[in-house]
Amino acid sequence: MNRTGIRSSEFIVEYYGELYEPWRWYERQDFTKRFMKDMKMTEVPDFYNICLEKHKDEPEGYDMLVVDPIHKGNYSSRFSHSCNPNCGTITTVSDGRYYIGMYALRDIEYG
Repeated sequence: MNRTGIRSSEFIVEYYGELYEPWRWYERQDFTKRFMKDMKMTEVPDFYNICLEKHKDEPEGYDMLVVDPIHKGNYSSRFSHSCNPNCGTITTVSDGRYYIGMYALRDIEYG
């Protein structure tokens, strides 16, 4: 077992999730709010989504997508939710496909 931690700029894991166009994401949020109200639920569910901004040279046009990891994501969506994060995302494009990688912003100690 490696107990050295993670070095700054090191790749940690790819960020996964379902893709939504913004209008569809807001439609989904409205449905969730109505459902919660109908079920008399007061606690709002946690959302760990991120926005993927597509490049302006994209053949389909410059746009944004919401990446929602709730059902088809992995543990990367739970990383570093704070005002002083220790990791962040970097988006790359390869053969027309977008990839979101989680990288360490500074050294992270083991444990």
